[in-house]
Amino acid sequence: MERLGEKDAATVPEIVAVQQPDAASDMELASHHHPLPQPAKDDAPEDAAEDASGITEIGYQHRVRLTKNQSSGVYAPVLEERFRNNLGLAVGFLELANAGDFAANVWNDIPVPVYAIVCMAIGATLAGILSIFAFDDARYAWRNVVFLRRQRAQLKESLDRRESQGHNSRDVKVLLELNLRELGCETINRFGMDVLMGFGAVLICIGTYMAIGGANKKVWLTSNILSGYLGNTPIALYGLVNSAWAAYLAVKTEGHVRATARAMPGSLDYRLIRQRGKRLQLYCGINGAITLIGGIASMLTATRWWAYVILIPVIVLSFTCNWFWRTRLGYSHDDMRQMPDMDVAKLSKVLRFAAEAKIGLGRNAQVAEKDLIRQAATLPQALDLIDTAGLLEAFCIKIVSDQRLCYALCDPNAEQVEISLADIAALPDTLHPALLEAAHDCLRSAGARRFAHLERFKAELLGIYLHQSQLSADPESASK
Repeated sequence: MERLGEKDAATVPEIVAVQQPDAASDMELASHHHPLPQPAKDDAPEDAAEDASGITEIGYQHRVRLTKNQSSGVYAPVLEERFRNNLGLAVGFLELANAGDFAANVWNDIPVPVYAIVCMAIGATLAGILSIFAFDDARYAWRNVVFLRRQRAQLKESLDRRESQGHNSRDVKVLLELNLRELGCETINRFGMDVLMGFGAVLICIGTYMAIGGANKKVWLTSNILSGYLGNTPIALYGLVNSAWAAYLAVKTEGHVRATARAMPGSLDYRLIRQRGKRLQLYCGINGAITLIGGIASMLTATRWWAYVILIPVIVLSFTCNWFWRTRLGYSHDDMRQMPDMDVAKLSKVLRFAAEAKIGLGRNAQVAEKDLIRQAATLPQALDLIDTAGLLEAFCIKIVSDQRLCYALCDPNAEQVEISLADIAALPDTLHPALLEAAHDCLRSAGARRFAHLERFKAELLGIYLHQSQLSADPESASK
């Protein structure tokens, strides 16, 4: 894995204030004294006036919706209001359900041997349990799909409106491309996997249980169909579609990496985007290959025992890919429509901030947390940093858990509340110390994981932005 070198440490502070121009210059960091260059005033978007806090109005008005749990009385986030990296660990073993019919296909004899019955019962039970985890994960995947589809429709409306008015629409096109990638991954990589492989696991489970009663000819025939070709067809279908999507994603990612290499050669931004791009391509290569091979092998297992040997590396690599996505590639983010208009300088600044915050928290959490708190010395600065780091939802939950702040901000008896940064900033000055302390607690508890998510998200955006910028500057390439 590529790490940031001494060259980067000399030019990038560990933690930088991203949207507050004065915050970085007002503080002295323990080991770095070179704040990132601030974007010029002319870079501010025409249609997004700025609040005194430095947060653009469009982001300042973003509302977080919370619902009250009837049993505990505690407010919790609405899952459909945010894109979440919540892929389940158990679904990494779904390929194992493929092998649940091993005993039924290998010892397909009448009468069924006792040892085969025991193996059939274990395999069928395992496939059934894994199908439960698959369908449970499909619920969470569908919430992400609903969020992304709703966001896509709204972004398209925004694009049509801007183009009809003759306004710059590049940032919306960038968000639409990222939305398409996320929607494809959630629909194909995850929801499709959960539904098709979960359904296949159910058929394998039923067919393998029925194989125990194979003395009955009709039961034996039905069992062979369910645990054979029919049960494995959904798995093979998923492998075919997923491998095609993986190839498309790897090619698109290569375009983003090359565009960054042309625009920002040798920069920290390029190294971060290349690092993410190579990781994503590695994932696509392995995941696409094993799902395709696993699909083919699953069809062969109905008549060829040695096909189960092929499934062994597929099962191991499937779990590895699941872990790799959850810990190295996946990220969460708020509604992208609430983002202010973007440009290279802004995206680069937040990307560098996220990378250095993640590294700082990983190396020495106490020092890094102090640097974060030092940047959030006032409430406007704290709200700005909360918004930049994507911690608004966690911050709102912390606020409503404080009885005094909750009463001032909303009706504590309401079943559902909506809170924005503007609502929080409008609270009386007497509550600002409590709000500031809540913001500090939120920043302390964020951890390196939150900033790793932010780094991945911004690396995707910057890569897409540079790629689209170069395509629009080269009409011949764009037409291709």
